[in-house]
Amino acid sequence: MSVFDFLATDDRDFPQLYSPKKHDPKGKPIFRFDSEEDLKELELISVPREETYGDIPYYTSLPYILEVDWQFSPERCRQLLHHLREHMKPNRKYEFWHIWLANAHTEKTYKKGIAEGQSSIVKVGMNIMETDEQMVQQVYMQHEYLNIHFYRMPQQKRQNKK
Repeated sequence: MSVFDFLATDDRDFPQLYSPKKHDPKGKPIFRFDSEEDLKELELISVPREETYGDIPYYTSLPYILEVDWQFSPERCRQLLHHLREHMKPNRKYEFWHIWLANAHTEKTYKKGIAEGQSSIVKVGMNIMETDEQMVQQVYMQHEYLNIHFYRMPQQKRQNKK
């Protein structure tokens, strides 16, 4: 089994986020890195739903998937929250998922693994304008299966929280 983080949304225009250490400005991958730490930088990469892992439809019905490629750190979490604050729209759905992918060899064991994971999901709602990296870190580090529903109230302006 492998840990996998992704953002699911119904906002087809939600922008990707490229790390300048992993991609050039046009989104072309960079294959030379100064250190292993460069590989841990935050990126949100849009993946067609039918091309992502087979587990994903069992967790969310939202149509657009962005793989969250990173190694969690408070700084990268701040970057993620900033990107969400800047681009989230009121009345749209945004789900951050932290799951273990099923590691199965047959359809029966695959479905069993996913069912076991689903029964362990901790669901949390967070107002993006009132959320900071410590709040996310607290739930992220404590749960193997996590679904954070980020939302923005219609009257809230896009302001960076310090």
